[in-house]
Amino acid sequence: MGMLHCTDCIYGSFEQNPKTGRWRGTCERRYTLADPHVYPDPGGYFADDPTKLVPMVDPWGKEYLRTSDICNRYIHLSELDKKRESAFSMFSSWRKSKGGDRGLWARQKKKGTK
Repeated sequence: MGMLHCTDCIYGSFEQNPKTGRWRGTCERRYTLADPHVYPDPGGYFADDPTKLVPMVDPWGKEYLRTSDICNRYIHLSELDKKRESAFSMFSSWRKSKGGDRGLWARQKKKGTK
């Protein structure tokens, strides 16, 4: 298995600057992504390869002392589909236990007539 990167996380989004061809990444969990091998501040937030961008600053503005190229809230894109399927199957089974759509409609009708 290869290394994990923020580019594979559901919270990461990346865009390429059309003029320079360099990548910038953002994290929905408010981690600041940067290239740890480039120190000048403006240049460190861009990379030629998006997989080089890693969490450098945590959501509270402190330096993120990382032990890998991802944060501890990493969720792989493939896990998102599994979570969606799980939530849908839980909802479907709940709805069936209540009598399906017809059972819900009948209960609502009874409540309205009281």
